[in-house]
Amino acid sequence: MLIKGYIHAVSLFSQCLLTAALVVFSLAHNIVAFCGMALLCGIAFGSMVPVFQTLFVNMAHHNQRGTANSTYLTSFDVGIGTGMLLGGFIASFSNLATACLVGGCLSLIAIPYYYISQKVYEKGKVV
Repeated sequence: MLIKGYIHAVSLFSQCLLTAALVVFSLAHNIVAFCGMALLCGIAFGSMVPVFQTLFVNMAHHNQRGTANSTYLTSFDVGIGTGMLLGGFIASFSNLATACLVGGCLSLIAIPYYYISQKVYEKGKVV
């Protein structure tokens, strides 16, 4: 019952925090800003991952919750792996700051997409 009733607010806040952290992370040129943005990225991911997992599980019937969990975790792992490969590819042609900036831009694109998809979640949730 940690975020009961505020799941979308926490999710959107986490996405906005991650976007801001990645953009500032790409522009930071001192150790204090670098470490601070790394902390904010950790906070954003630490709150975003369980929220999205809750969203996935709430869309499934009780006998499909294992499938929902495994689908979420598999897609999360594929996304992290693909993102790391893409980030390394971008950094090899440019630099790490550009790779972080691209990640921030992709995160920014995800915010309105999530906002629009809230209606689908509210219509289809089982719990």
